Amino acid sequence: MAFQPHPDSPASLYKYTTANTALLILHNGTLQVSRPTVFNDLFDMNINLGIEVGNEPAVVEHILDQLWEGLYGSGPLQDRNTFGRGIAIMRRFFTTPNNPEKWRDDMRPSIAQGVRDRHAIAQDLSVKLAEQCAVFKILCLSDSGTIAPMWGTYADTLQGVVLQFTPKTEESFFRAALPVRYEGPPIVLNEQQYIDWRSGRLALDDIDLFSMFVFTKDPAWSYEHEWRIFFGAGHKPDADREYEDFAPEDLEAVIFGNRIDADLQRKIAGLVADRYKSCRLRRVVKPVAGAAYVIEDI
Repeated sequence: MAFQPHPDSPASLYKYTTANTALLILHNGTLQVSRPTVFNDLFDMNINLGIEVGNEPAVVEHILDQLWEGLYGSGPLQDRNTFGRGIAIMRRFFTTPNNPEKWRDDMRPSIAQGVRDRHAIAQDLSVKLAEQCAVFKILCLSDSGTIAPMWGTYADTLQGVVLQFTPKTEESFFRAALPVRYEGPPIVLNEQQYIDWRSGRLALDDIDLFSMFVFTKDPAWSYEHEWRIFFGAGHKPDADREYEDFAPEDLEAVIFGNRIDADLQRKIAGLVADRYKSCRLRRVVKPVAGAAYVIEDI
């Protein structure tokens, strides 16, 4: 299966890991993909979506305007959700009320209550989405091999390694990687979308809720420069983790931290020489000037 890469896809993707884990990865030729329940971020793919509403009374009136147009207007029907389809049916049988203001007064309390309850609606939707996403398997990578906090956290304070992957064929799953967006609480509906939804003109299927959940993280994690590969429920839907084979030729380089144990480095280098003929060995070094990490070939 050929993958169409994201337009901003980097040439290489990087996996930060400990030296011992790198040995296992290289020995088995596999990468671990995991459910979000075992991620190190409690709120990863378990976020609370928001509904954006400014002036509540004004929003109520806008919803009433669109409901009136849907029920009694002459314009085209916009029946995008179950409620909208109900409006389309009612338009055929309901006559226009003699007193539009009384109609608005009668409808306003229930519409206003719904606006006030929007946070509970968003919370319920968030819980349901989190339950659906909890079984998904994800491979987490980065678009850079020189991120200091990543070397410190995931690569064992420079005692580990970074594996650099560069897809060589159209079938390489690394081409399926998508970037993580680092945003505040995702807004499932902005104000106009909420008005349209409440008046039957918008379906939640029109909104990419999947991407909001799977590819959005809090801005505090932005240093990771993360890209993700989505594997659905995987081959073992009941398992928290499983392992995906990668093509040996996709392993561009093994980058050693400058504090790695010499014996572990020799073992990794030997494994690379034996099984990954096109893979380069590289290392992190001090820059000539400044504090940014630099990678050079060994």
